[in-house]
Amino acid sequence: MTRATVFVAEKRTGRSTLGHIDKALLPKEGVVETNSFVVSVPKFDLSFQPTEASLYLTPACNLSCSYCYIVPFLKEADSSLTTEQWKSIIDDLHDAGVRSLKLIGGEALLRRDIVEIMTHAAKAGILGIELTTNATIQIVSARKTELKIFAEMDIQKIVSASLDSHTAQGNDTLRGKFDDVVEGIMLLRQLGLPISIASVVTTENQENLEEMAEFADNLGIDAYQFNNLVPIRSEQRSLVITNASTRRDIVDRIEALRIKYEATMVVVNRFVPAPNIEETVFTRIAQLKDVSRSSLTGCPAGTREVYVLPDGKLVACPMFIQFPEHHSRESIAKKSFADVWTEDDRILAFREHITTPKLFGACSTCAAGSVCKGGCRAMTYFQNGELEDKDPRCLVED
Repeated sequence: MTRATVFVAEKRTGRSTLGHIDKALLPKEGVVETNSFVVSVPKFDLSFQPTEASLYLTPACNLSCSYCYIVPFLKEADSSLTTEQWKSIIDDLHDAGVRSLKLIGGEALLRRDIVEIMTHAAKAGILGIELTTNATIQIVSARKTELKIFAEMDIQKIVSASLDSHTAQGNDTLRGKFDDVVEGIMLLRQLGLPISIASVVTTENQENLEEMAEFADNLGIDAYQFNNLVPIRSEQRSLVITNASTRRDIVDRIEALRIKYEATMVVVNRFVPAPNIEETVFTRIAQLKDVSRSSLTGCPAGTREVYVLPDGKLVACPMFIQFPEHHSRESIAKKSFADVWTEDDRILAFREHITTPKLFGACSTCAAGSVCKGGCRAMTYFQNGELEDKDPRCLVED
C-alpha cells in the first residue's frame, strides 16, 4: 500500500497535525473533507508547508503601546490594499494549505471591511480566525454590528487582547487604557465572542502572575496566554528575565495556574520553548522523522506561518518588521504567493536559519533539538545580537 504524507487540519480548532493516508483514497485535487477534519497533501516541502497566516491588515492604530513591534515601523507603509485584494490573498493562501488566520493591525477593527474579509475567509474554507484587537471600548463599540456577525459565524474563532497587569497602574505605563480595555472585553463577551488575554511576562510584573490569572478568570476569559518579551529595542533588555532559577520558578507557577484553571480557562505557557515543559513528548516526536523535519515543529517564521504586511509583502518574522531587508521583494497582491514563498531570496535566507539551524552547546546534543530547532531566532538576535545562538529562554544547562 502506497501512503501519502498529509496535513490534517482539525475543524474545531483549525490546528494542523501530520499524518498519512492511502493514496488511493485521495481524489485528484488531493483534499479529503470529513465532518471533523480536512486532510490535504502538502503543496510545498514538509519543512516549509504553511498552515497559518497572520494578515497585518492596516498600520493604523488608536494606541501607542511600548511593546508594539508593528505600528512604529509601518507608519509610512502603503496600506492601500483593497477588500478584493485581501480576498484574493486569502484564496491564494487557502490554496497553498493555510487553514487558520490571524487578523492583526495596527488595529484590525479600524478597517470598515473587516467583517467582509472574515466572511470571505470562512466561505473560502478557512477553519479558524483569531482577531487581534486592543479591545478598547471605543473600537469595540464602533464595530459592534460587525462583531455580532463574527460571533454568529460557523467557524472556530477567538478574539485576542493584551493586558500586562490586573491593575491600571501596572498596565497603563506599557499598554495604556486599562479601564477602556476591560470595558471593551465585557462588551465582547456580551456579544458572545470567546476571549483570550495575552500578557508579556517581565521583571516588572513577574510577581503578579497569580493575581493576573485570577482577574482574567473572574472576567470570564476563555484563554490566558503568558508570553516572553522579545526586546526589539535595546532599552527593553532589562525587562527580560534571564536568571535561570527565576525562569524555572515562573514556569512552575504558570503550569500550576494551568492546572488550577483547567475547568474554566485555558492557560497557555509560552514563556519558554515548549520542550522545557514537555521534554518527553518532544523527545518522542524527534524519533518521527517526517514530523520533526516538518514545519509543525520549531519556530514558525518562514515555515509554518505566513506573515503578510499591509502592502501585501511577506516578512520572514514579524519581529523583524523594522528591517526591510527581511521583507519580500514583491507583494503577493501582485505575484502569486507560491512564487514568493519558494523563490524570494530574503524569505529563503531567513528560512534557512529555521530549517537547517546551527545548534551549539546543549542544543547540539539535546534529545529535543531536532524538534525545538534552537527556539526563537528573534529572541536570540535581539537579546544577544546573533541569529544562531540558542534561545535564551531555554532551561537546559550548557
